[in-house]
Amino acid sequence: MSYNATVFNVMIASPSDVDVERSIIRSVVYEWNNLHSLQKQIVLLPLGWDTHSYPALGNHPQTIINEQVVKKSDILIAVFGTRIGTQTERYLSGTIEEISEHKKLGKPVMLYFSNKPVSLEKIDLDQYRILEEFKKSCKEEGIFSSFDDDVDFKEKLERHISLLINENEYILNQINSTNETMNYVNPLDIERNNILLEFHKLTVTSQEYMITLINSFNQKINSYKEVERLTNSFHNLINFYSVHLTVLSMFENYIKDIVKDVNTYVNIINLKSQSYLDENKQKILTETFNNIKKTLEEMRKHIMN
Repeated sequence: MSYNATVFNVMIASPSDVDVERSIIRSVVYEWNNLHSLQKQIVLLPLGWDTHSYPALGNHPQTIINEQVVKKSDILIAVFGTRIGTQTERYLSGTIEEISEHKKLGKPVMLYFSNKPVSLEKIDLDQYRILEEFKKSCKEEGIFSSFDDDVDFKEKLERHISLLINENEYILNQINSTNETMNYVNPLDIERNNILLEFHKLTVTSQEYMITLINSFNQKINSYKEVERLTNSFHNLINFYSVHLTVLSMFENYIKDIVKDVNTYVNIINLKSQSYLDENKQKILTETFNNIKKTLEEMRKHIMN
């Protein structure tokens, strides 16, 4: 079943020593989609430099990753094991740069540190020392989470993602913005649909005649170059009433009242136009609608006969 949804890109940021944790993040994200995406109309899409970047030259590799992946992300999940990662031009590691760039954009970051037991032989002590210093600095900037094993990490991440989607200000604003766009209905679209519905109720002969008349209207209006130089607000007013004149002309049952209604519209437009038109332009507009009125009278005679 297809449905509309808001898509959030979830970037997975980490050094190279937490492959298992990266897989867990992807698994949790996919599982959240399976359980919640239809009900909430939200889809989480995992991103990573290893899956969503492409070869490019001309800049530092991390800068390229920032452009290709980080800027496209809405949520960043970062996880560290015992390594800080490879130093970049500006930061202690690529992962730290990704976190910093994401924060600058005002987007949410979820940060995790592993407490899983690791053999000392596998630890790079310099990397571990720098990582511990970074971990201490994070205590002053916000809240991070630690985990003792894979199950602990998975359970915490599942809970944290649900809380983030339900409570984070950035996420909620994005959802509301999408909903407003999806729910907006242009009144002119409704008007056009109503016109088409009434048009198809006419006989084939009347439809063909109406098309001829509409083309004639357009040619007559377009022939007056001065009208094109009117102010935008008055131009919109002309279009509005022109649409209604077209709708009126489609109603076979109301043909007898068309001329009276046209006179009403002309009077309204004349009143509205006083502050916009000089005497010469007023004359041109009045002549235009007199021609339309004359054509409508011809149409009435054609259908009545």
